[in-house]
Amino acid sequence: ILCEDERVDVNIVDWAREIPVLHLAVQRGDPELVRCLLRRGDIHVDARCPSAETALCWAAREGNLVIMRLLVEEGDADINLSGENGGDFLLRTPLHFAAIRGHLSVVKFLVKCEGVDINARDALGDSPLDYARRGKDKKMVRILCEDGRVDVNAVNGGAGEKPVLITATEYGHLEIVRYLLRRRDINVEVRSRSAETALCWAADGGNLDMVKLLLEEGGAHVNLSCGCWYAPWNGGELTSLLRTPLHFAAIRGHLSVVQFLVKCEGVDINARDALGDSPL
Repeated sequence: ILCEDERVDVNIVDWAREIPVLHLAVQRGDPELVRCLLRRGDIHVDARCPSAETALCWAAREGNLVIMRLLVEEGDADINLSGENGGDFLLRTPLHFAAIRGHLSVVKFLVKCEGVDINARDALGDSPLDYARRGKDKKMVRILCEDGRVDVNAVNGGAGEKPVLITATEYGHLEIVRYLLRRRDINVEVRSRSAETALCWAADGGNLDMVKLLLEEGGAHVNLSCGCWYAPWNGGELTSLLRTPLHFAAIRGHLSVVQFLVKCEGVDINARDALGDSPL
């Protein structure tokens, strides 16, 4: 009744928390109240709360698909608002929030929205795919990867600066790695900023199943040397150690991985790293 009265300011904020009415309606999970507010032509659908999040960001974070649809389809909310334009202080878009919280249905909806920036980076340099790959939901990764606009070989700008294949390997997500290896555009030898490959990560972590998967299904090069940067003295210039997967496994003492690698066809068991050391 109050919302339908044109004298009522629907853009008023909660005096204690300075939160807009639309945000509060989203927080309550009340689609009818949201619809009522959206019918008012003077509603600011992309208004921000004190932490700079829009109502759409709140709906995405809560995984409320019904309200998401209302805000986008009836309210014409901007699906890509971030940072100074309307996202949170970490510059996250609604798709970031949905991927972080694992809301599969919301992610499905957003990736189909016209104009969505599926590769948007937040203040940490992470895309929605970067957050999805850290979880264990293969379906989430698949939905994002199946979109032709996603670059599965891109190196994120966040902590570690790794491509999706390396992060999935690091977290031990076999099924996600298996799915990625089936993509025609995946580069199994893609490197992190520090020049490591997924196979080097798997060998260093002693994950025999992952090592086998990358070699047998991914066709990874068993002798490809990796970065592993070091400085010969404090403040010295960084130099690549050029270690192979066998080096990493031997250094860490992963016996099962070493036993497997030495039996691989073409393995260079006498490979020398930048310090002149072999796996032995």
